[in-house]
Amino acid sequence: MRQLFIGWFLVARTTAAVSLVAAASAATVDKRTLTSLMEGSTLGVKIRDPQKSAPLRSINLRWRCLTLMPDHHMKPPPRPLVFSATVLVASLCCVLCDWYSSSVRADEPATKKSENSTGKLDDVTLQFVTTKVLPLLEARCHKCHGPKVDEPKGNLRLGARSHFLAGGDSGPAIVPGEPENSLLVDSINWMGDYEMPPQSKMPAAEIAILTKWVEMGAPWPDSRAVEPIDKKQFPIEERRSSHWAWQAIKHFEPPAVKDTAWPRHPLDHFILQKLEAKGLTFAPPAERRTLIRRTYYALIGLPPTLEEVSSFVDDPASTEQAFDAVVDHLLKSPHFGERWARHWLDLVRYAESRGHEFDHTAPNAYHYRDYVIRALNSDLPYDQFVVEQLAGDLLAQPRLHATEGFNESVLGTGFWYMG
Repeated sequence: MRQLFIGWFLVARTTAAVSLVAAASAATVDKRTLTSLMEGSTLGVKIRDPQKSAPLRSINLRWRCLTLMPDHHMKPPPRPLVFSATVLVASLCCVLCDWYSSSVRADEPATKKSENSTGKLDDVTLQFVTTKVLPLLEARCHKCHGPKVDEPKGNLRLGARSHFLAGGDSGPAIVPGEPENSLLVDSINWMGDYEMPPQSKMPAAEIAILTKWVEMGAPWPDSRAVEPIDKKQFPIEERRSSHWAWQAIKHFEPPAVKDTAWPRHPLDHFILQKLEAKGLTFAPPAERRTLIRRTYYALIGLPPTLEEVSSFVDDPASTEQAFDAVVDHLLKSPHFGERWARHWLDLVRYAESRGHEFDHTAPNAYHYRDYVIRALNSDLPYDQFVVEQLAGDLLAQPRLHATEGFNESVLGTGFWYMG
């Protein structure tokens, strides 16, 4: 049985080799020109891709049949001469396959990885770019990235080939001749970090046009050439010298004021000085019922109960002492972290769904939300809070949850996931 199978394989391989040579020589395919290869022949063969070629598919089918034969489990055949001849013919077929596919690829001029594809273009390329590529870019991309947009999205302008090469905040938009490494191609296929255009995915035919354009080396007519965009530089030194947030903390003596009886805290001197400079006076102290409502809304975002209001109003201690007791009570409330975490969560654009037109959910986002709430309620120092946001997964001694013992610091890196 094994000998019959080997004999069948020998005949099949020989037939495949003959059919391959016949297809390359006798069919009406001129494999020296790309046009005829794309159009095919009387055999209906399109030989641009060896994997899609009919003769090569025939050989690949027989090759898969060969792989069904056990190798390391099968003893050597009883007739070494027949087996060696079989291997020889099989190797010859593989060589013919490689020769045939490589000769096709060698004659194909479609892709040229050129870094300078501007200037004089041949008529076919010029027509493709001007009638297919440029109108498509204008229709799909120029609303947000066009040459006339004052502030293009992501600092990416797509009005000239140099703009594609310069790219934006995420780097170059294309790598000429390499669509598989081009951000533009990934984006229009809705792969990776970007989905462009965001409203809806482009039809497959339009994606194919831009992919082919990048594969051709991104040719660009010289009549549409534009100088590289001059990106605005952030005036870091100017900001550092003028804005208070960039300057080191300094000590200031409280300014002199006319009404020395009103200030209860050094900060009051600064407020009163500005009021007096404008000819204004401070508001009278709020009565207790108003004061406790203001305090509750400011610290926990919730109104006090009737019992809490009555307790504060009827407290025999001085207003200052009673007020301090209310503030201490609210700072210990879990609602304090819930109220003030909102400001940080807004800053990092926290959401439990992705938004956009599909609004996909963001799994486990609530862990980061609860982490921020716990950090505020535990009065975590701000510098440590920021360190955990940036590199909480790299700390040698991470902060652990007070009761459950899990790693709190690593949850801070949800900052990167949200932003």
